[in-house]
Amino acid sequence: MTTHQYDRLDPERPGWIEAEMPRGERMLTTCAWCERVRLGDDWVSPHVAIRELRTFDWAKPPLFTHEMCPHCVDFLSAGHATRNGTRLQA
Repeated sequence: MTTHQYDRLDPERPGWIEAEMPRGERMLTTCAWCERVRLGDDWVSPHVAIRELRTFDWAKPPLFTHEMCPHCVDFLSAGHATRNGTRLQA
């Protein structure tokens, strides 16, 4: 049985990947608001991204960067988003 990097995850620690775990060179972009992942020109749920990219087969977990997906930009621009009862503006 092969030991995989993800086998070292500690369910008692916050976050699903340990901070000291070495990262690969691949970078994924996630929406800072809704957590969708960019795949080419599309934004998909994390579950779809994991399945499509087969990230659990990668030797090392990816690096992450954040943006806002077009849906969330439109939502915020339309004045629908609130935080602590205060309407947010784009």
